[in-house]
Amino acid sequence: YSDLIEEFFSLLLTRRRYQDLIQVEQTLKPRFPLTERVQLSYIAARLLELKLADPEPLPVPATREERIKALYEAARLGEKDGYYALLAGAALDKKASLSLSYGRASALPGNLNEREKILTGFIRFGLYREAFSWAAAYGSDLRNATLAALADELAGRERHYESIRLLVLLRDRGDFVFSADAYKEYYPKPFRPLVTKYAKEYGIDEHLFFSLIRQESAFHPEIASQAGAIGLTQLMPETGTWIAKELNMESSDLTNP
Repeated sequence: YSDLIEEFFSLLLTRRRYQDLIQVEQTLKPRFPLTERVQLSYIAARLLELKLADPEPLPVPATREERIKALYEAARLGEKDGYYALLAGAALDKKASLSLSYGRASALPGNLNEREKILTGFIRFGLYREAFSWAAAYGSDLRNATLAALADELAGRERHYESIRLLVLLRDRGDFVFSADAYKEYYPKPFRPLVTKYAKEYGIDEHLFFSLIRQESAFHPEIASQAGAIGLTQLMPETGTWIAKELNMESSDLTNP
């Protein structure tokens, strides 16, 4: 009955019954199919953003801006490759246009070439995995400043595995000069509270622990090798099960730091 739901949305919009749409989002959305839930989340966010409707009371009070952000997030995460999910991603990342949003916008070269324009388009819509894949495939057509800007953007969003990979590519070119910030991104220290706690508890040098994780997984907690090793330190499942038993743990989820 998706066609009926979309016709219902259209009817309310054309009759400017915007507040009714907000009420539908609050009460009936969980009963709709996924695609229509995503669509309704986006429409409701836009209505609130344009102040064409007011938020309905929630059990937990929220400001208009908080409600708008929550609706956009629901649309973006609900159906990652859908039309309304992409629109929601663009709305959440408005500041990321042809300049990247995190930290190196001023470092982007002028006169972006066609491949660089496509790359920044991925960033604009919050498609960071696609941006990295594009850079990895067409890196030879991307200038140092563009790759450095993307690496910085990814690091700022805690996508360290991808950021390190791009910085390795830049290092291997031989003509890229690492700044102090780039070195920090080349040797990042995510998961620091956990690393510090357990390095101290088990008498391991903290820097050695970070080096091990960087070498084994580049800080990607869900990465798996062809041999079957999983997680930050690339343990085999059998080893994880044995360690969990020794530590009296009920399970050994190697992808959960």
